[in-house]
Amino acid sequence: MEMKELMAKGKALLKEKDASSRQYFEEAVEQGNDKANYYLATIYRFGIGVDADLKKAVELYTKAAKAGSNAAKYQLGKLSESGRGVKKSKEEAKKYYREAADANFPKAQLELAKILEKEFDKAKIREENNNKRAIKIINENKRPVKALKGDQEEVIVEYKIESDISNQECIDLYQKYVDATHDEEATLHLAYLYEIGKGIQKDDAKAVELYTSVAENGNTKIMNKLAKKFQLEGKIEDAYYWYNKLYQSGDPKASYTIALMYEEAGNQEEANKWYQVAADENNYDAKHKINDLKGKQNNFIIGQEDKKENNRRY
Repeated sequence: MEMKELMAKGKALLKEKDASSRQYFEEAVEQGNDKANYYLATIYRFGIGVDADLKKAVELYTKAAKAGSNAAKYQLGKLSESGRGVKKSKEEAKKYYREAADANFPKAQLELAKILEKEFDKAKIREENNNKRAIKIINENKRPVKALKGDQEEVIVEYKIESDISNQECIDLYQKYVDATHDEEATLHLAYLYEIGKGIQKDDAKAVELYTSVAENGNTKIMNKLAKKFQLEGKIEDAYYWYNKLYQSGDPKASYTIALMYEEAGNQEEANKWYQVAADENNYDAKHKINDLKGKQNNFIIGQEDKKENNRRY
């Protein structure tokens, strides 16, 4: 049987958790396809037609990884990170993740990004603690002291060390993962990192671009976030766009908010239309507002009639 047919048949059977899949992968390995060891590793790891054997699975993952299987490298990274079947080692996990990530394996890019972000957080905490100790010594002794700046020893001459710890590699990996998968959770996290400038220069435009990509796919929570952001910034047209999207998505408060925006902008006619829409949706505030507006209108008409009557008298 040709290699392509062997692999296709084996994968189809493995997907159904059929024990007979093993023979096709074993034959593929015999014919020189060491990457097929990845699928044999899966069979032994999860006990598909054989007794589960994690140690055997690790051996097979390792053979597949040496043959260039990025999926095997990713699995070895996961096992090294958790300490299952192998000695727990963050550095080993990073090594496997990085090899697969460099070959554009998205899952490895994500896991490596997560590790690097945690390392960044820990480095920032160490730096902050060093700053606090340094400030205390300076205040007590009125002299410069030495403390850690990242991983380098520096003389502190001021009360705060300017951080040079970068989170750029982490950001780049998240971006590659998002570009490849369009994963919503990762996209939102990346947007947040740009929004707060976590280890990188703040980039509001990039954050908005990422948030927008999620909102356009129907995430009402992010629609609301963007609408409020633009409203606070005075970007009324952008705010209206997202509030209108929320209205179209069935948000019960959107129509009333749109009415308020138009009223604040001095467009009472358009505001009244939206107040009526909100009132028809049983919005209490909108109903109350319409009654107030009707009362003012009635008072205006009565006032105009009284004025005409007074003019006739005199």
